[in-house]
Amino acid sequence: MVLLAMEVSIHLAWTIITPVLPKFAKSLSVGAFEIGLIFAVFGVGRMVINVPAGQFAERLGRRAVLLGGAGVVVISVFLSGMANDIWLLLFWRFVTGLGGGAFTTAGMTILADITTLRTRGRVMAIYQGSMLVGAAMGPVPGGFLGEYFGFRAPFLFSAVLALVFTLWGLLRLKETKGWRLSESGVGHGVAHSRPAGWGGLRLLTDVSFLLICLVNFTTFFTRIGGRNTVVPLVAYEQIYLSESQLGTVLGMAAILDFAMLYFSGWMVDRFGRKSVIVPSNLLIGLSMFLFAISGSLPLFLIATATMGIGMGVGGPAPAAYVADLAQDGLRGITMGLYRTFGDVAYFIGPLLVGWLADFQGRGWALNFNAALVVVVAILFWAFARETLTPELRRRLAQVPREVKG
Repeated sequence: MVLLAMEVSIHLAWTIITPVLPKFAKSLSVGAFEIGLIFAVFGVGRMVINVPAGQFAERLGRRAVLLGGAGVVVISVFLSGMANDIWLLLFWRFVTGLGGGAFTTAGMTILADITTLRTRGRVMAIYQGSMLVGAAMGPVPGGFLGEYFGFRAPFLFSAVLALVFTLWGLLRLKETKGWRLSESGVGHGVAHSRPAGWGGLRLLTDVSFLLICLVNFTTFFTRIGGRNTVVPLVAYEQIYLSESQLGTVLGMAAILDFAMLYFSGWMVDRFGRKSVIVPSNLLIGLSMFLFAISGSLPLFLIATATMGIGMGVGGPAPAAYVADLAQDGLRGITMGLYRTFGDVAYFIGPLLVGWLADFQGRGWALNFNAALVVVVAILFWAFARETLTPELRRRLAQVPREVKG
């Protein structure tokens, strides 16, 4: 519960600024490319910290890395709101990325510690749900605070909220380093395997691991590039929405995303990871295409709903898949490497689609995003192995009912 509450507050701190960031950037006399850069430097911070954070989580413990990252987010979000030129804003966004990357890597490592193949999808769905509660909450108050109290207000509000939950985590959060759950999900012991060090980079020779990392890449590319950088421009310039209206629409998408999560977690544990990952990514690709051709509010809303459903269906599946691949002593670095691919996209996505939007048009940028997502989904379907095979599902189903309870 403590980890979930912290995740809500940290994600709210990231998403609450989405409706106001274009006008914040405009007040600093910058264009679409620089708006993309504001998102991108956040991704750079996360990108460079993920693997070291995974190593620190193995050596120092999950709790220290998670709480330290949360503290950095609190300070840097507050100072981002105080920035009065583009360079200060970029610097503090980079620092926010450092804290956020450490926090999320440690959080996902904790979940890998305390879940099994049979429960992982549903637990990851709950965790993903906490992220989406923050995502759903963020744009709505962000839009209203920005419209009525100025574009700095969302930064200050989210920093205070994140501070409250970080202090709660400091008091209540337990260390999980060394936990090993049996696949029956009953009890725990202590794992005695030593951290594998940088030898864990051999994971990059595993085709399935590389492909799930590419899926993560396209997910972040879409969220930060297409959805957060170009979609707001389409909303303002073609649909003529206000900040509060856009915040409400994005919040509705996040609510749809959240509503699909438990069902998705059940499907991931019941039918396997690939059967959820592939169709969900095809839906996300479709949503970007619909945004590209939207010239009216009804089509824009259909695109938003498609995006929310696609992200909700696929939400917990990639994280469950990569946790399945992680071995004792490699959990931290596995999660760090996986997240690094997403954060490379966090850097590349907004810059590339921002540039394409400026020089080729909004529709061209969103169509490129759609094609990228669909191609990677097809590659994953063709070449990645299923980690929860039918045979393994049958074996887990034969565990006595009293053990399941």
